[in-house]
Amino acid sequence: MEVFISDLDGTLLDSHAEVSTFSTRCLNDLLNQGMHFTIATARTPLSALQILQNIPINIPMILMNGAFIYGPRENKCLHMVDFGRECLASLAKIERMAGVGGMLFAVEDGEINIYLKTDKPYLWENYFDHDFLEKFRLIHREYVEKAAGDVTDKKVVYAMYMDDHPERLDKMACLLGAQPGLSIDHYKDIYTENRWYLEISSASTSKYHAVLWLKEFCRSTNLVGFGDGKDIIPGKIML
Repeated sequence: MEVFISDLDGTLLDSHAEVSTFSTRCLNDLLNQGMHFTIATARTPLSALQILQNIPINIPMILMNGAFIYGPRENKCLHMVDFGRECLASLAKIERMAGVGGMLFAVEDGEINIYLKTDKPYLWENYFDHDFLEKFRLIHREYVEKAAGDVTDKKVVYAMYMDDHPERLDKMACLLGAQPGLSIDHYKDIYTENRWYLEISSASTSKYHAVLWLKEFCRSTNLVGFGDGKDIIPGKIML
């Protein structure tokens, strides 16, 4: 079985963060012919599922940089890697030190609970479409206003912070850099002006490890990857 895997941002998506009409048509034609295709992305289900709504992917999707693997057939989490209590406690401490709040994704009974604590709620308005996600029943419709320090007993798999000025996220990224159990991605958004992100997952997870899980799950003999990252899976597959 041959599986084709694509990154989203910088690869499959255009400058408007959409899959073009041409790409959608080509992928649908290939999927109808039996091609096994999926994605591996840092994006969460909140945006990825809507972006891919016109592409009938039927094998697991690698989301949140490999911390969460979603089965579209099963409509549930098939595999996840959480922070662990010690790392989550460290994140809570650094949140307080940096004066930053963000969105936390916790997996409970195969579903995602969202916790959002922020002093800039306008940044998160319309971040995802509640009505669209309702049909998946994977994500609880309403988020709960809690910070990392309030959910240290939860299985948090991903944390996302957003700001329209980089200073606080810069400080938080520096503090997090000293935490060996956490992996961070700090960057300026390529789609929106004056928008910076900081995304955090367990250091035990990666797209590479998620791809190995997918290979075993699909009993694949060959993997073909497409992406713009040169150092994620060196010498094996680039996403």
